[in-house]
Amino acid sequence: MLNEEALREELNMSRTPVREAISRLEQEGLVSVKPKKGILVLPLSLEDINNIFEIRKIFETYALSTYGRIISDGQYYQIYDRLKTPYSGEDIEEFFRLDDDFHDLIMSPINNKYILQACSTIHAQNRRLRVLSGIMNDSRMEETRHEHMEIIGLCLKHEWEKAASKLADHLMNAKKAAFHQFLSCKK
Repeated sequence: MLNEEALREELNMSRTPVREAISRLEQEGLVSVKPKKGILVLPLSLEDINNIFEIRKIFETYALSTYGRIISDGQYYQIYDRLKTPYSGEDIEEFFRLDDDFHDLIMSPINNKYILQACSTIHAQNRRLRVLSGIMNDSRMEETRHEHMEIIGLCLKHEWEKAASKLADHLMNAKKAAFHQFLSCKK
């Protein structure tokens, strides 16, 4: 259990911003506030992982097949050029930034505030999944890089349905890897 007062002191912040941050974390399903007890960081379950990837598949494939044509070829090439360099195993944060940028690009044409709110929550859960399940293995990162390049290649050919199908496959592969990583951390 975390203590609000201890967090305030450690962060050297006043009560209001700490409470607002805790409230946001609670809304995103990352913590649970237990009155007179403290703040509980909520654990992840296999069901949570499944739910995260299920909603990502629904929203991201919809976004790509419906709005992918709105994204300029130049934007696709910016990500594609960054993906050309094989992952060296040295900078996992850069890998995750590039992964986020790829998926953010796919979602960028969406203007539906309800989808965007749901995606914000899912994005927070996905970041938590990365932290709690540990470092991905290098081979999965390299597979991810190739999958992203293949999806962008299809987008550059304006083959939106094929790109969305490859994106669904990519998310399924990511889900399987997350399950594997999660279960290996539990041992």
